[in-house]
Amino acid sequence: MIKINKPTEVPATLLAKQNDLKEKMRDRCQKMAANENPNFKPTNEDYSAPIKTDLKKLYHNKCGFCEQKLSATGSDALFTIEHYRPQEHYPWLALEWTNLFPTCTGCNSPKKSEFELYNQKLKNIKKTSTQITQYPQDIDAFIDYTKCNANNSDYLAEEPLFLHPEIDNGEDFITFEPSGNAITSTKLTKPYDKQRAAKMLSMFINRHPIQEKRKKLIETLQDELLLVIDVVRTESQKNELSAREYELIFAAFFHKLNIIGQTASEFSALGKQINKDFDAFFIAPLAAKQVGEGVLDLISWVRGKTS
Repeated sequence: MIKINKPTEVPATLLAKQNDLKEKMRDRCQKMAANENPNFKPTNEDYSAPIKTDLKKLYHNKCGFCEQKLSATGSDALFTIEHYRPQEHYPWLALEWTNLFPTCTGCNSPKKSEFELYNQKLKNIKKTSTQITQYPQDIDAFIDYTKCNANNSDYLAEEPLFLHPEIDNGEDFITFEPSGNAITSTKLTKPYDKQRAAKMLSMFINRHPIQEKRKKLIETLQDELLLVIDVVRTESQKNELSAREYELIFAAFFHKLNIIGQTASEFSALGKQINKDFDAFFIAPLAAKQVGEGVLDLISWVRGKTS
């Protein structure tokens, strides 16, 4: 999960929907507050269709939680619109721009309408195991979209356990091992932050298909580096190579490393860490495979020249 800088300006298509549906939303909130069955619920046509193109661009067509690329086919990576605060429990936020972001079906399905809070002592919210069952009496105040931003102080005071990709930087909470497994960052000291990281890991980041994809990416890169080493050995047997020639042989590999750490790439948070902790992901595994110290020193030298 990476931090996304979403523009504050609401897309015109969504704004039009907000204005059209404000009265229906007010009626829905009032009926739910009175424990009555509402006769209206926003559909995909109301919130997904107007902003799907915007969100695909802002999120680089990646899931806001696990960072896998989204697709139009398949069972795990289908493009869906996530309501960070579920509309079942926060109906006044159903069309709120900062409450909507893209996720894959694999991350969207287990979350559903779940929204656990760390702060259970708030007077205006009654919390059960997975549901928030009290609704605001001042409906008009909540329908005022200027007061519904996800980073509004009232909402932050709830201390939600789910990270928000437009508020929280996942790299502050989660780090990766060379195996592809994600773990809680050792830099975290507050129990609340540790619990948030653990929640994200168990529900989204370490889902088996995603962990396997990360593992495959790392193993593929390690295998590609071994192939480069073979080229170095072959070419150095033919002629004595200059420093520049060594750099050119490794150039494509290190260029690829740079690409996977860029924001638009799938699993870019992992990619950034691979570039940052190069020795842990490459030098140590190569040493375990008994690659010679001279070769390892050469790789580190070229790495230093290209980074």
